[in-house]
Amino acid sequence: FDSEEMPGRTEIEESRRLAFVAVTRAKDRVMLSYSLKRKSWGGKTVNVQQSPFIAEMGFPVNKTKTEN
Repeated sequence: FDSEEMPGRTEIEESRRLAFVAVTRAKDRVMLSYSLKRKSWGGKTVNVQQSPFIAEMGFPVNKTKTEN
């Protein structure tokens, strides 16, 4: 989530629904990725975690870490 505020249950459920719809509409394959760090508003670097939706969907996870 990009929001600084903690999302409410309604927002989480809507995000989960949208993620599920996007994945189920894929034609051949789906590749999901996420960043280990990102810049927040104001330029501060913050650590991020994988969305729990990925695990809930039951996809096998291939963790590959790359450094730049």
